This record gives sequence, structure tokens and C-alpha cells, in this order.
Amino acid sequence: MIRPSKEMGAIIRQSAAAENMSVQGYVLQTLYARTGATGGGVVKNPETGSLSLEQRSCLISPDREKILRDILRDIVLNTAPGERNALSEMLVQIINESIEQNADSVYQTMTDSLL
Repeated sequence: MIRPSKEMGAIIRQSAAAENMSVQGYVLQTLYARTGATGGGVVKNPETGSLSLEQRSCLISPDREKILRDILRDIVLNTAPGERNALSEMLVQIINESIEQNADSVYQTMTDSLL
């Protein structure tokens, strides 16, 4: 069994709760993403009950997805139709930069605590 420090355990539990996932499901999804392994998009979640129950893993929680969609809708509605391709490219660039700047440190912190 893997036992992170109390502080790291609290961070992991908080992150899992923010994504509406069990800790086990959250850690497995993170490891799948980090290692490139495929989990089939479904993480078995024995913490939620019977081992036969499965909870679909997701990259963005439904609450965060709604917030993101609301923000994007406002931006798109205030962008002229002729400028929407440029807007799309800008948003992709912002996402890619965010991933490059933040992903490694988040995964490294989690994997360090698990090892």
C-alpha cells in the first residue's frame, strides 16, 4: 500500500474531490495520463461500493466544464465571426502553454509522494 505524507494525502484528497472522483480513481487516472497507459476511460472505483461498480473518469469535472463553457460562450459571442479562427488558435495556444507550464510539476509532486 502506498502512504503519502499527511500533507500530500490532503492535497490528493482535495484534488480528487474537486474532480468528483474517489482518491483511487483520481490517482489511477493521473498515472494513466502520466505514463501514457490506457485505462479505457473507465476507472474501477471500489471506494464507492461494490467492485462491480465503475465510475467514468473524466479530465474536467462537470462543474468546471460548465464554468469553462460559460466563459468561452461569452468570449465567442463577443468575437466577430471572421475572427473566430484566430480566437480558436489563441485558445489552443493558451491551453498548450498551460499544460507545458504546469503539468510536469503537478504530476511530479503526486508521483514523488506515491513512491
